[in-house]
Amino acid sequence: MLKEQFSDEVIMADCIDDFRKDRPVEIGFGYSLERFFNLGFSVEKACDICVLDQNGCQYDAQDFAEVTLSLNWNDQQDREEPWDDLRPNHSTEEVAAILENKLGARIDLTPPKEAEQKEKTEQDYVQEFLRDLLIKGAGEQVIPEYTFSNIDYLAFWKEGDSLHPNVEKRLQKLKDTTIEIRENNKDTFDQFNECSEYDRIKWLISLNRYFLIRKDYWDYYNDNINQTDLSNTLFNILLVDAREIYTNHLCRALLNNRALLERFMI
Repeated sequence: MLKEQFSDEVIMADCIDDFRKDRPVEIGFGYSLERFFNLGFSVEKACDICVLDQNGCQYDAQDFAEVTLSLNWNDQQDREEPWDDLRPNHSTEEVAAILENKLGARIDLTPPKEAEQKEKTEQDYVQEFLRDLLIKGAGEQVIPEYTFSNIDYLAFWKEGDSLHPNVEKRLQKLKDTTIEIRENNKDTFDQFNECSEYDRIKWLISLNRYFLIRKDYWDYYNDNINQTDLSNTLFNILLVDAREIYTNHLCRALLNNRALLERFMI
């Protein structure tokens, strides 16, 4: 309908406005990029607008490339295509080739493990082998193993599971952010706590702009809204600006995992 009612120039201007609302590291940017491609515009044109053109957004090339590759392309079985006749018919590999051709040395799309393997010489492998023998011979573990090294799966965390130090740091940083929010908004928290239980639930629902929270968790929060520590923690998390991808994923996991929420936030 848009293509029938408006010229490409008008639609393009609207898409550029969309791109400028969120940086590539924020969740809204991916939605804007999906819309851009679904309207029939090319990956090359997105590179120009978002990275290369001086009058464009001039975003970081690596961040832009990683978001572009993360979208659903035609080699992915779960791809949803509202406008199949318009969207560029590329595989992920073809998109990567376009990005490398347009953005060149600005980006590195080599998977980390593959890049690491390429940099190793035969001598490196020999030294690693000998070192591993010595370490194992001393009865020590070579590489620490963690249950969760990726925040995308934190909603499945349970007591006793281990977290990679980087994940723990992100959780601590988020908690520090919520503490700062609470200290800077004492009047708002006082007002929230003076509300009836019904109004507190309504307030929490109205604040939820970013997350799909499972029904069983909403039911739990509703049944326990009189627990001040819990309700204030929920209120605090929902006040966080969660447009940045990592922050969004952390908050979503916390809101959908009671054990994680109680262990790291309450």
